[in-house]
Amino acid sequence: MRKLTVLIVLLVAIASASALTTDGNDTAAVPDGTLIVLNLPKFDGNLLDLTNIWVEVKFDLSDAAVSLDNDSVTSATGTAKVNSSFVTFDSTVTLLKVDFDSIAAGDFTVAEQQAYGLDPTTGDPTGQFDATMLGDYAHHDFGTITRQDSGDIYSSVWGEYVGSGDFQITVDASYLTGATFDGSDGYFQGSTPSGVIYAEVVYNYIPEPATMALLGLGLAFLRKKKVA
Repeated sequence: MRKLTVLIVLLVAIASASALTTDGNDTAAVPDGTLIVLNLPKFDGNLLDLTNIWVEVKFDLSDAAVSLDNDSVTSATGTAKVNSSFVTFDSTVTLLKVDFDSIAAGDFTVAEQQAYGLDPTTGDPTGQFDATMLGDYAHHDFGTITRQDSGDIYSSVWGEYVGSGDFQITVDASYLTGATFDGSDGYFQGSTPSGVIYAEVVYNYIPEPATMALLGLGLAFLRKKKVA
C-alpha cells in the first residue's frame, strides 16, 4: 500500500513538474485598406512534447459614428449603419480548431445599425449636422464593437506550428459608415472607423527528458525501498 501511495505521489509530481507553457502575442492597428501582418512565435521544441495549442484572434472596431438630418417636411425613419470586414485574412499555419471550425475572416464581420424616428425639418440648413438636439436630428456612436474567435487547435496540424521563428496572420480590413432613410431629403455624415487586431498563441508541452528523469528517480526510490 505504501509503494502504491509513493508511486501515485511521484506520478502527480511528474505531471505537475514537467507540464510547461509558453506563449506569445502581437497586436496592431488596422487602418482602412491597409495590409497588416501579425507575428506569433512557433514552438521551438519537439512536436511530440506538445499536449495542446490554443489560438485567439480578437478584433476591436471603434470610432464609428453617424449623424442624421431629416430635411423632409414629413417625418422619417433614419437608420445609422456601420459595416466592416476583412478583405484579406491569411495565415501561414492552419487555424483549424478541434471542433473542425476554423478561425476565419467571417468571424470578424461587423454589420451594426440603429434606427431613429426623425421629426419633419425644423427649417435648419440642408444637411445641418451640429448637435441642435432638435427632433429632425440624431447622432449615434457605436462605441467599441468586438469580434473574436479562439480555441484549441486540431492536433493534425500541430506540425505547422513547430520550428524556429514566427508564423504570420495577415489582414486587410474595409470600413464603411452610412445611413438609410424611409423618406426623401435625408442626409447623413459618418466618421471613419478604426480597428485594432490582437492575436495570441499558447503552447502546452511536457519535455520528454524531464519526464523520463523524474520517472527514473521514482523507480529508483521504489527499488531502494524494496531492498530496505
